[in-house]
Amino acid sequence: MARRKKGVGSVEKDMGRSTVNYRPAKRRRSQQPVRFSNYVFKVLKQVHPQLSMTNKAMKVMDDFMHDIYSRLVSEAAGLVKLTKRSTLSASEFQTATRLILPGELAKHAISEASKAVASFLTSR
Repeated sequence: MARRKKGVGSVEKDMGRSTVNYRPAKRRRSQQPVRFSNYVFKVLKQVHPQLSMTNKAMKVMDDFMHDIYSRLVSEAAGLVKLTKRSTLSASEFQTATRLILPGELAKHAISEASKAVASFLTSR
């Protein structure tokens, strides 16, 4: 018994026999994981142009960024559910940043994020 190929097909009847015309299934491209290494490298060169990082250190920084990102997103999503809204806004992220990051680091992150949002809104 012949195996059928995956795809969407139409059945045609030709002289008492039915044949199936298949379209090949669309191939899905696997998503590349998000990497923060390019951005970490750019910030490193802005702050200390003469320094470099090993690949292992860059991997550690990338994992650290993923961890902080997932914590902030889950906290902000929880705040949206708590307020019974459906839109995630900058204020939820600001509150999540205050809850996740300690003291001065949270203040600095909020000020930089506010500058980024302001420049985005003026460029639109």
